[in-house]
Amino acid sequence: MLVLQDLEEPSENIMATENMVVAYWERDCLGQGNLFLTDRQLIWINPTSRKGLRLPVPSIVVHAVSASNESFPEPCLFTLIDTSKAGVEYTPEPLDDDGEEIEENEDVKTVAFRLIPADSSHIQDLFATLNKCQELNPEPEEMSDEDYDEDDEECHENGEVDHDEEMNGDQ
Repeated sequence: MLVLQDLEEPSENIMATENMVVAYWERDCLGQGNLFLTDRQLIWINPTSRKGLRLPVPSIVVHAVSASNESFPEPCLFTLIDTSKAGVEYTPEPLDDDGEEIEENEDVKTVAFRLIPADSSHIQDLFATLNKCQELNPEPEEMSDEDYDEDDEECHENGEVDHDEEMNGDQ
């Protein structure tokens, strides 16, 4: 279950707004609210209760324009949220489609968050704006093995590095 927070509408760095957006967290309908895309956050707020959620852009692992299909009947802006980066209080429901208990997986850290604007023609614009937001919030680059060259030092099983191996050749 997702716990919504008391929120105020943002007033700075707003890149897009969309009123009357229905939000789904996994399969739970959160109702209709107002969507705000700022340079750092995706914010959805129910205007009546003033409750909603604020998601940092880096917590959005994937976003896409999704057409209606068997698993979800309406076109939407689909996002996959990394809950470990989202700062939301969420406990997955341990039930499958038939209402039977399923084994809890503590490694599952992503959830589907779908946004359905009243006018589906706005989905593409929201997608493009979210692209811009993600460009403004790149993930810190992790150093890969390819980035580490250090003159092709040879490392032995005991962890010692032989700086002279290349200069002396194979002996």
